[in-house]
Amino acid sequence: MGKYLVGLDDGHGINTAGKRTVELKEDIKFNGKTRKRGTIIHENEFNEAIMRKVEPILKRCGIDYVELAPTDSDTALSTRANTANRKGCDLVVSIHANALEGTKWQTGAYGLVVIKTKNCQSKTDKLANIMYKHLKEVDFPSNGETKYGIRVDTEISGFTLAILRQTKMPATLIELGFMDNWSDVKVMCTEKFQDECAEGIAKAICEYLGVTYKKCNSTPSKPKPTNKPSQSNKPKILFQVKVLCNELNVRKVADWNAKAITTVKKNHYLDVVDIVDAKNDKTKMYKLESGLYITSHPKYVKRV
Repeated sequence: MGKYLVGLDDGHGINTAGKRTVELKEDIKFNGKTRKRGTIIHENEFNEAIMRKVEPILKRCGIDYVELAPTDSDTALSTRANTANRKGCDLVVSIHANALEGTKWQTGAYGLVVIKTKNCQSKTDKLANIMYKHLKEVDFPSNGETKYGIRVDTEISGFTLAILRQTKMPATLIELGFMDNWSDVKVMCTEKFQDECAEGIAKAICEYLGVTYKKCNSTPSKPKPTNKPSQSNKPKILFQVKVLCNELNVRKVADWNAKAITTVKKNHYLDVVDIVDAKNDKTKMYKLESGLYITSHPKYVKRV
C-alpha cells in the first residue's frame, strides 16, 4: 500500500444532459475507433480516457488512488466528496472537458482552465499552481494554455463547485479543452494529447506530494543484444479488442490455471496478434502484441 492516496474524479456521467460535443464536423479517430460525422462524443469519454492513463502512472510512482465516480452514471457530487473524505485522500483531482454554450461550434473559448474554490486553503493554491505549471506544457491548440490560466470557481460558474467545496483536502478541477471548439476537439481526441495530459497531471501530483516521478520504462528487463529480432519480425496485429469488464486478467501463458500477472481496466483497447487454444478450458485465448494472454470470451472483450 502506498504512502499517499489520491482521489480521481472523471467528471460528469455518460448521459448527463449537455455534457457532450456538438455534432462532429467530420469523421474523427477517438479511443481506437472512428466516430462518424454528425455523431457526438460525451464529456465522460474524454475525462475517463485521461483518468485511465493517469492511474498506471500513479501506480508506477507508488501512489495509490481511488475513483470517486467508479461507474459511467452521474455519481452525486456529495457521494464523491464523502468518498474522498472517508478514505482520507491526500488530494483530489477532478478531470473535465469544458464548453462555452455547448449548442454550436465556437472559436472564442479554448484551451486549459485550472479551477480552485473561493477562499480555498493555501495548500489548494499550491496544488492549483503546480497543476497549471505542468499542464501548460501540454500541446494545446492556439496556445490555449495561457488564455484562462488558474481561475476561482465563482468567476467561472457564479457559485462554488461542490467537488472543491465539500472535500476536506486540497482539490482542483481541470478543464482540458473545450468540447464546442472544433480545433480543441480534434486535438483532445488524439492519444498524444491524452498521454501528455495524463503525464502532466501525474507529474503535478508527484511534485505536490514530494514523490519522485518515475518515467515509463517499456523494457524494464533488457536482454543482452545477442540475436535481437528485427522490426520486420514483429507479429502482425490481427485486430483490436475493447475491454468490457471492470478488470480483465492478463496471463503470461495460455493456461487458465496460470496466475494473472496484471489486469487491464474497462474500455481499454488491446492489440491481438493470434487466437490460441488454452490449457484447462475450452475457451480460447487472445495473444496480445506484448506476448501476454487474455480471454477471448465476448462477455469480457469485444472485437472492434
